[in-house]
Amino acid sequence: MGLLRFQKVYDRARRDAHGVKFGRGTTYFLGNSAAHAVSVYNAAKVYELLGTKAHAEALEEFSHLELFTLRGTDHVNVRSCFDTMRKGETLRDELTRGGYSASLIKTYSGSPHEQLFHGIFVAQLSVLKRAETLGLSEPRFLNGKERLRVSDAMIY
Repeated sequence: MGLLRFQKVYDRARRDAHGVKFGRGTTYFLGNSAAHAVSVYNAAKVYELLGTKAHAEALEEFSHLELFTLRGTDHVNVRSCFDTMRKGETLRDELTRGGYSASLIKTYSGSPHEQLFHGIFVAQLSVLKRAETLGLSEPRFLNGKERLRVSDAMIY
């Protein structure tokens, strides 16, 4: 992917990051295929930077699992990339019709690689924007010294 195309993907992600919403309860990130991996990454960034509850789930599994614990304070973000059957859009519509908070994260209309980069950029930029909105000056994970020690012991 050329530098100019890469810049276009990033610029589009900056705009689309505004569509990611965060719940007062759990913030969900759903996606199919590679979008599921991006959703896991997005949830990890929420935990690390914001210190709030997040959960990633395969789009196909959400209606069998997490849907049954969904609360009014939660928000569901559905990635539309790699969703050829548009099940994510249907889920978003059904959730909002039922009074729940849900949004569709737009896809980039380029190659699969461009879609993947777009999703990663949206994940990063949305969490950074939320941290800025909350007035955070450092990642929340730095505040829990004992948890950080345990994490370091397990990872390193």
